[in-house]
Amino acid sequence: MDKKTLLIFVLGGLLAVIVAASGVAYVQSQEQFQELAEVRLDPLGIAQFPTGPDRALPESDRRVVFFGDSRAQNWPPPSGLLQRAQLINRGIGRQTTAQALGRFDRHVAGLRPKIVVIQLGVNDLTKIAVLPERRDAIVAACEKNIDEIVARSKGLGAHVILTTIFPIGVLPIYRKLFWSNKVNEAISEVNKHLLGLGDVDVSVLDSAPLLVDDHGVIRSELSHDFLHLNAAGYQVLDRALVPLVAKLLG
Repeated sequence: MDKKTLLIFVLGGLLAVIVAASGVAYVQSQEQFQELAEVRLDPLGIAQFPTGPDRALPESDRRVVFFGDSRAQNWPPPSGLLQRAQLINRGIGRQTTAQALGRFDRHVAGLRPKIVVIQLGVNDLTKIAVLPERRDAIVAACEKNIDEIVARSKGLGAHVILTTIFPIGVLPIYRKLFWSNKVNEAISEVNKHLLGLGDVDVSVLDSAPLLVDDHGVIRSELSHDFLHLNAAGYQVLDRALVPLVAKLLG
C-alpha cells in the first residue's frame, strides 16, 4: 500500500469515527432535551402512576413494591415470587433521590405494601462527573433522601429491602469524556452508608459482590449498558432477593 492510499484509508477511518461520534451525540442530545421537557412538565413524574390507593389492583396483604429509578423500573418480576406475592413496580427512569422522595407518598403509601424493595441513587452520583465541586453535597443529599425513603417505608409498616447502588459497568469510549472516577468512589461511599442501615425492619441486599468482576465493574454477561443490567443480571440478584422476600412473607 503506497502512502497516498494509506493516507486516504486513515482519513476515511477518521471520518467514519467522527460521523459515528456525531450520531451518538445527536441521539444523546435529543434524549436530554426530551428528558428536560418531561421534567419541566412533571418534575416528579407524578402522572406516570395512579396516586393514592390504586382501585385497579385487587386487595392483597402480600404486596411487594419495587421503587426507585430505571434500575428498579427495569427489574423484571421475579418468577419465584409470582405465585407468592402481588408485585408492583413504581420505578421511573432517570430519577434522582430527590424526585423519588417527592413522589413516594403518592405512588407508594396508598398501596399499603408489605415489602418495599428500593434501588436508587446512581442518578445523583453520576452528576459528580460534571459538578465535581459539589461532590460532598451530592453524596450527603443522596444519603439523606434514601434515609427518608427508608423511614417513610417503615412508617407504613412495611419491611424494607434496601439494595445497594449497583456498580458501574464498562464505560463506552464516548462516555469516558464525561466521566470521573469520583463517581465510582461516591457509589462506594454511599453504599457503605446504606449497609449500615440494616435493622429489624430493613434488610440490605449488597449488589456489588453478586455482580462485579475482578476489576470492580459489572460482569459483561450481566450488563445491558454501563448503567443498566440485562435480564441475566436481575436473575443473579433474584437468587438473593427471592428467598429473602419469601421468608418475610411467611
